[in-house]
Order: sequence, then structure tokens, then C-alpha cells
Amino acid sequence: MIAILHRMLLTGLISILIMVLLGACASVSERCGSSKPASESKDTETPPMNRPTYPAAAADLSQIEDIHGYSISDPYRWMENDQATTEAWIEAQQKLTQHYLEQYEFEGLEQQVKAHFSVGYLANPQTRGDRTFFVKRDGDMEQAALYVRDATGERVLINPNQIDPEFKTAIDWAYPSPNGKLLAYGLSKDGSENSTLYILDVETNTALSDTIPEARHASLAWTPDSDGFYYTRYEAGDRYNRKAYYHKLGDDPQKDALIFGEKRDKTDWTSLELSDDGHTLLISEHRGWSNTDLYLFDTKTKKRRPLLTDLDASILDLQMVEGKIYALTNYQAPKSRLVAFTPQKAAPEHWETVIQESDWPIESFQIAIDRILTLSLKKVSHHLNVFSITGECISEVTLPTFGMIESYDLEKDTGELTFVFNSFFHPPTLYGASLNTPEPTARVLAAIETPLDPDLFEAHQVTYPSFDGTRVNMFIVHKKGLILNGSTPTLLYGYGGFQVNMAPYFSRRVATWIDRGGVYAVANIRGGGEYGEAWHEAGMRGKKFQVFKDFEYAARYLITKGYTRPAKLVLEGGSNGGLLVGAMTVSTPYLFALGMSSVGLYDMIRYHRFPPGELWVPEYGSTDNPDDTGYLLGYSPYHQVLPGVRYPAFFGHTADTDTRVHWVHTAKFVAALQAATASDAPILFHIDRRAGHGQGKGMSDVTQEYIDKFKIMFSVVGDPATSDIPDVNE
Repeated sequence: MIAILHRMLLTGLISILIMVLLGACASVSERCGSSKPASESKDTETPPMNRPTYPAAAADLSQIEDIHGYSISDPYRWMENDQATTEAWIEAQQKLTQHYLEQYEFEGLEQQVKAHFSVGYLANPQTRGDRTFFVKRDGDMEQAALYVRDATGERVLINPNQIDPEFKTAIDWAYPSPNGKLLAYGLSKDGSENSTLYILDVETNTALSDTIPEARHASLAWTPDSDGFYYTRYEAGDRYNRKAYYHKLGDDPQKDALIFGEKRDKTDWTSLELSDDGHTLLISEHRGWSNTDLYLFDTKTKKRRPLLTDLDASILDLQMVEGKIYALTNYQAPKSRLVAFTPQKAAPEHWETVIQESDWPIESFQIAIDRILTLSLKKVSHHLNVFSITGECISEVTLPTFGMIESYDLEKDTGELTFVFNSFFHPPTLYGASLNTPEPTARVLAAIETPLDPDLFEAHQVTYPSFDGTRVNMFIVHKKGLILNGSTPTLLYGYGGFQVNMAPYFSRRVATWIDRGGVYAVANIRGGGEYGEAWHEAGMRGKKFQVFKDFEYAARYLITKGYTRPAKLVLEGGSNGGLLVGAMTVSTPYLFALGMSSVGLYDMIRYHRFPPGELWVPEYGSTDNPDDTGYLLGYSPYHQVLPGVRYPAFFGHTADTDTRVHWVHTAKFVAALQAATASDAPILFHIDRRAGHGQGKGMSDVTQEYIDKFKIMFSVVGDPATSDIPDVNE
């Protein structure tokens, strides 16, 4: 779980935050033939709809800055400061989007969305002693709850649905104690992810008095006797300066001893790992993927000393076994290798390579008894391999099909493995396996039902050449028997950043889309980690343009192969993927019909001015650096909007309590597009109230969100469920 969480947090997205849908270049009146007004009968054609009248947003053309010799205009800077005027603009945009949605009704859509979005959820299994903890949401639950399974059966421990009648409270993370008797967990409201730490007595199901605020994305390590823990938190209101403390149960958290974090760079990211005997706390300090410091804290003497400083690489998944430190690193190994070293000789020249770098990247590992379990990505699909403690390959855990392991846990004393696996047609399922058997085979522990019949669909894995000849992987999913005539509405998703892998996963929105008859594709473009750190670095900083070109050529592949055509193509992305969709909107407006973008970054000149944007400077660069300013300006979507261009339709979706990407990015970009476009294609905006980056939303809110998104999609590219898909001017 810790490895998966770490990867998710460094993303600034996750895993789980993906959303958006659809596309259009021709006028709205030319592509509404397959829908009908809500007030009219099924057979009545939709009346033509003229170009929307957008709410006024005065452009301040005098707002120009000279940054390292570049004259940079920012006509909607006032949105960052003029609260009253901006709020009036937002409310007018909300009404415009709602009015647009009210024009359309698609037969059976609402029922279909509700059926697919009622599919449950399983995640984050952790076994401690004879107890297995996991997160689950049944179909009728608004928020996921935390469960425990032991000899007495399965029961709910933490149920946010009973805590908050508004369903705005969510579980962010959980750490059971080594004996499984206590549970530290984080709750936050309104999607803020600003967790408050609580402690639960698992046996009595009663809360302890210990409560610690500002525990956002906490890294936590229990002591062996479970009477306290080391953890990370922030000072009140600070989005930077993450520090480590020790808390003894029952003590005042405000008096907790500071262990690490003083006089560090404010963007450093601290993670903690405690040895099984509790004597050694390993503290890793990350600065993006480019640099790591490693410290050892002696819990008896309270002394701290550096083991590694300024290592030009990452070190992940630290674990101590019999005095040795095992670690996953990309130091001199872009696809990662597993190394071991002693605290006395921690320099790289003393490392012992336990598992060599191979053709496919290793993502994480765990050690139990005399076995090492690795999670690797082979051909963009997860694999679990079992090695001896000295690195000999023993076996591979048999998985149901190609797909993604969202989270896993290995019980240290028994070698019992639990993991959650899913794929395009395979909803999240909790599996168990024993590493002590010659051929570990997954057995189902808890399953989720879905209305999607996998026998009716197929998934293809293809590669296509990008602009420079680089081969890029892509998955294409659709109903069996698809006729490649270029007429099928197609949804192309991409992310391309922060080393995030887009392996096959189960998505309720994708299930709805393909069940309706559409084609879904996900491109494994540069910037992700599908082929290791080199693939990631090929989409960072000054090479970010390669991410956009890879995505462009994914669209071209789908068109040339007859899956779709520009008037039927939707580009989708969220967060860093929202930046991707924004960049495509301004660079290739002729190639697709609609950009569906959620919680995206669009102002790359000032993104780092909005906390926690400085955490992403290793990924993007910053205009504080003269060498970065030119390429950031060269692709910054907000700054590349030009008057008189026939932009495709665009839907900018954001949230007012998003603590990762500020909503003003979307507001400024939408205002610029609306003022500049020469097309009748709608440029729409929506902001969720009391919602964040995608996490923590109640299921009713999510379901309605996607009913609305599908309406926008179908209004632009046609409803895949109908045979009368409108013929548009292309």
C-alpha cells in the first residue's frame, strides 16, 4: 500500500482521479441530430442551437510581464484576486452549462450510468496477524468504508456514511498496528485530502482520544509494541514543510517530539520506515525523481545520522531485514533494480544488487520470511514475481488476465499475499495467495459484480509510431464485431507525466462508454513510467512537447485505421492529463471534436505560485529559472490561445476545494478560449462546490457528474447507442 500511495502522491493525481469525455469542431447545429430536447417526443429532431452567448469576462490587455526577456500577457490575471467579479462570472458560467445540459436527453442514459456507477470498489488490503484490513464500497454506499476480516468474519470499522450525513467525508489512508489491534486512519472533508489522524481500537471498535490534524498524505510507522508511532504532518495551513514526529498514545500531539524536517527545503517529501525491532527509523527525503537523501534515526539514543546525501536517483520501498537495508532504486538502472546494503556501508559503491534491472520496470517490492515479492510492469501489464532472499527467481503468481494491481500487501511472518486486481472488463477483486507454495495461484477473497458482460467486448494492444518514430503502446477497447468505417464515437485518454503508468484498469465511465457502443483507447505516452525512468524523463521539462506529439499520433492512428474521424473523436484527461488536453486544444484544434478536461493545469507560467505547485517543479520546470521559461511559454495552453481560431468544443471541469490544482487555471483558460474561438462549438465551464481533485466525492455526486459529461459528449459527437449518428461537416 505504501508504495502505491507514494506513487499516487508524487503524481499530484491518482489513481484513482481520472474523469472527462468527448469532442467537436463543426457547429452545434450540425451535430445534434441524434439527441432530442427533454420536452419533446423521441422522434422530434433537436432544433438548431446557435453559438452560446458567453458571460462577459473583460480581458486586461495591459497585464503584461517581462520574465527573463519574454513579454508575457496575462489578460485574466484579475480572476486570481477579484473575488466578487470572478464569482459573478463563475455563477453565470454555471447557469450557461446547466442550460446547455437541459437541451439534451438521451434514451436510457441515466439508467445506464447509474447501473455502471453502482458497481462497488475494493482497495488497499493490509494483513496484520490474523486480521486483513481493506477499503470497500458496496453499490448503495455513497463513500467507501474500511473493513476488517478475521476469524469472526467481515465487519465495518470506519463508515464515513454514518459519520457525515452530507457524505462529504472520506477515508484518505489507514495504517494498522503490527498486532492488528489498533488502526491509525485519516479522514478529510469536501475532497480536500487535508486529513485528520484518528486511532481506533479494533477489538472494541472504540475511538481513542488521540486526534492529530494536518496529517495530509501521512507516512506512518507503528512501533513494535503498538504504543506509539512515527508520522508526518504539516503546520496549520502550510502546504509545504512536511516534517516527521513521534507520538506516544495518550500524549498531547502538540508536544510530540520533532524527529526530522527542520531546516529542510520546503518541497522535500519525507517518508518513514521502521525496522521490525523498532530500533532503527529510516527516513527518506525525496526531491522529485532526481535526488534522494537517506537518514538513520536511532530510536534508543535519539540520534540521527545521514546514510546517503544528494543521491542523483530515487530510492523507494525501504525495508530492513537482519541488519540489511533493501531498497528499490533507479540509480544507474532506469528500469530499477533491488539492492541491499548495511547502514555502515551505505554508499552506492558498496551496494549489492539482489535483483538486476531487466527489460521491464520493477515498480515495488516487499519481503516476507525468505521470499522477495516484486511488482513489475511487462508490456504495460502488472506481474507479481517471487524471488529467494538472494535474488533467484522462484515463481510467478498466476493472475486472471492482463491488468493492473492497484494495491497489495505481504504478511511478513507468514508469506500470505493479498492484492486487488482489475482490468478493462474485470472489476476490482480482492485475491489471496501463499508465497510458500511452488506455484502461487490467486484465490478470490472478495468480488465485485458488474453489469458488463466481458464476452461481448474485446481489447487490443497495439503500438504506433510517434512523430520521431518512437513506438508507443496503446490499448483499444470496444464491442466485438465493430465495423471500422470511421463513424464510431471514440474516447482517447492520456496522462503522460509523473511516472504514472496507465495499465489496463476497470473504469465505470469506460464501462458505460463501451457498453453504449463507443470505442475507448488509452495511450501509454512518454512521461509515464511504462518503460522505466527513461520513458518518464522523455516527457519531462523541456521534453514535454514529446508527450503532446505522442498523443497527437495516437489520435492519428485511430483515424487512419478507421476507428473514428476528427468529428467523432474526444480527448480526455485530468490533472496533468488536463494539461495534455489543453495543450492539444491549442496545438491541434482540427484533429478532434471535443476536449474533456478535469482539474487541469493551463497556466504554466504561474502554476508554481499556487501551493503545492512548487512540488512539481522537478517535473515541469519553473519560470523562476530563465532556462525553463521559453519552453513553458511555448506550450502553456492559456498563453497559446489565439483569436480567430476555430477551436473544438471544450469542457473545463474543476473544484473549489481542490488542494492540488487551483480552480483558477480552468477559469482563465476557459475565459480565453471563449473570447478567442471562431467556432460555434461550445466552450463550457463547471466548478464543483465542496469538492476536490476527484477524491472523496459521494457516489450520487459522481453519478450525476458523469450523466452530465455523457450528455455533453453525445451532444457533440453523437450517441454511440443510436444508428442515426449525425453527419457533420469536417
